[in-house]
Amino acid sequence: MKISLTLATLFCQITFLLGQSFLNGESVFVISETGLNVRSEKSTESKVIKVVQPGTRLIVADNNMTPEIDTIKNVKGAWLRVIDPTDSISGFVFDHYLSIYPPYKFIKNKKDDCWVNDVLLDLANAIGKIDSFEYANFIDVEGTYNMKYYSLNKNAKYIEHGYWEHTENEIQLNNLTSHEIYQFVKSILAHCKEKKINIQANYFEKNKILSIPNISDCCIHNLTLYSEGNNLVVRIQIDPGS
Repeated sequence: MKISLTLATLFCQITFLLGQSFLNGESVFVISETGLNVRSEKSTESKVIKVVQPGTRLIVADNNMTPEIDTIKNVKGAWLRVIDPTDSISGFVFDHYLSIYPPYKFIKNKKDDCWVNDVLLDLANAIGKIDSFEYANFIDVEGTYNMKYYSLNKNAKYIEHGYWEHTENEIQLNNLTSHEIYQFVKSILAHCKEKKINIQANYFEKNKILSIPNISDCCIHNLTLYSEGNNLVVRIQIDPGS
């Protein structure tokens, strides 16, 4: 049993280092900040068929379960054949810049460029809810707490925490590569007004844990980010409380 567990752990570590395993027919999303080239062959020297924009949904058309790992601009990944469902164009992309999760959707106001929508709820709905349960504790007024817990597709979780003085939303994303975590963290920190926190692209090469608690200048009252291993937790306090 000990040997089996060790081998399983090693396999998971290797999978995490090399990127995610995508299934044929699965939806994936572009997380490159500048878009992604769709090429005619598995090479950066091949013809660019089209450029897809950040956040674009693509469909995995042919996934080799034992992909050939390539290194492009010091990042590792594998070439993956995809189809753009909007025009049925097919080609190859470098999977380092893909995620099984859709990006955040920010609906901004014109006054201060902050978002006005419930970002985590919208992300949970985009991933897809599977099941849920509720818990409530009404001991006294100040001790009131209720929770709504949702299981999502892709092994993700969404939780609504209700306290007597405020509410908090939380999303948990699992089985991420370090590049995916970096992009999810960076895209939400970009809305922080004072730009005090700057996460570099190579952060996870030197650090195993990311913990950023209680940021208060990012369009909401409090933002907490936590990542350990290949998981990311984002928690937002959506009203002021006391």
